[in-house]
Amino acid sequence: MDKLIIAIDGTAASGKSTIGSALAKSLSTPFFDSGSIYRIITARFLEQFSPEDPNKSVALLKNKKNIQLLTDTVPQIHDYHGKTTILIEGIDYTPLLHTVDVDNHVAVVSANKQIREFATEILKDLGHDSSIIMAGRDIGTTVFPDAHYKFYITADDTIRAHRRLTQQKGTYTEKELDEMKKTLIERDLLDMRRKHSPLIQHHDAILIDNSRKELDEVISQMLFLIQEK
Repeated sequence: MDKLIIAIDGTAASGKSTIGSALAKSLSTPFFDSGSIYRIITARFLEQFSPEDPNKSVALLKNKKNIQLLTDTVPQIHDYHGKTTILIEGIDYTPLLHTVDVDNHVAVVSANKQIREFATEILKDLGHDSSIIMAGRDIGTTVFPDAHYKFYITADDTIRAHRRLTQQKGTYTEKELDEMKKTLIERDLLDMRRKHSPLIQHHDAILIDNSRKELDEVISQMLFLIQEK
């Protein structure tokens, strides 16, 4: 096989990126988290317009000039020994990927048709001439519908909330856990219900529940399925 494309989709904070990165290491194949592109665009959107809440974001995204501002410059993606850095006009937006503000607005920004088309072309280019493992929300359905292997990752809601809070701040309260769980469920529903490239399990994607499995166990399962297919 000259070029290997593996698509990994799934719910928010289900472990897609962690799994994808580990699988890529096992297969000596580049990995990219497609959500990074949408998060970078969202970070720039917040910087330019400072919307008070997601509802305000919806109104701002109806303005064609605002969309043009967000899509007039293609982000530059650099990989340094497995660590991805994304620049826009020379500015490193990578540290803003998982801020609370980006988390609160990324579903609204990424639901916009023009932004999704812009991001999809960037993502397709990454796998145009070389192998890649990519994680996201519509990789196996829109970005690489002809991927050689497709996986759909899920996990228990409480476990997903724990992972996201640990990623953001390390420690948290029970109230914060409940609030995060609600946020993740709402985010998934927004993506599942959006008109353009919704989050769905492709009919030929292999379902993996990542709730209570060790990472090595998940990778072994995926490698077995890849070799078996």
